[in-house]
Formats: sequence, structure tokens, C-alpha cells
Amino acid sequence: MGAVNCCAADDGHEVSANNSAYRDDEKLASQEPPAKEMDILIEKTGVDEPLGMDVRHIRGRLKVIKIMVGGAVDRANKQALVRPVEGSRPQQLQLDDTIVSVNGIGETDAEMVAECKRSLKLNVRFLRRS
Repeated sequence: MGAVNCCAADDGHEVSANNSAYRDDEKLASQEPPAKEMDILIEKTGVDEPLGMDVRHIRGRLKVIKIMVGGAVDRANKQALVRPVEGSRPQQLQLDDTIVSVNGIGETDAEMVAECKRSLKLNVRFLRRS
């Protein structure tokens, strides 16, 4: 049997140095189908209007966790149904989509949030897993 490196955590529990749960998560992520990249135009009525969505900040990106009825995102989603991109299905922002850039800004999640606050027209690029 090979040696296992471990140490005691502050609470006295043993913690393995080779975290197999982390490796399993990486393995599952690599087996997921590739994400589809999509775009949506969101127009706010004023700089102070909230977008009407909640996001979770994950590794420099924004994961959509809630979309409020009547907000700018909801309006953009409804508009996408009326005026879809020619030859494709309407591109609506949905729960669990991951926002990767706003108006071409995608270096960090903080920069994307700042862009959402300062601009009225938002070209949002997002990823969706099938």
C-alpha cells in the first residue's frame, strides 16, 4: 500500500493532501458537452434601472441564478422571441447561463458588473451547456 500524505485540520479531522473529490470534479467538467456561445442585447431605460437578475460570481464570470419579471433582462428575453436572429432560435438569457462578456469587456466579473451599471445598451455574451 502506498503512503498517503495527510494532515489534521483545525477541527481535528484528517485532510488528504491528494484531494480525490477535486479530481473527480475536474473529470466531470471535462466530460461535459461543450458550451454554446450566445449573445443578447439588453437595453435599460435609464442608468439607474436594475437589470432584474441575480448572478453568482464564479471564477471571474457571472452565473445567472435569478431573472425577475419586468426587468431589463426579462424585456430583452421577450424581445428576442418577437425578433429572433434570422435562421436561429431566439437567444434568451436563462438560469444557469454563464455571462462571459458585456460590451466586449470580459476580463473580470467586477469589470462586467461595472459595465452593466454604466451603460444603457448591453451586448451580453454568454455560455449555455446543453
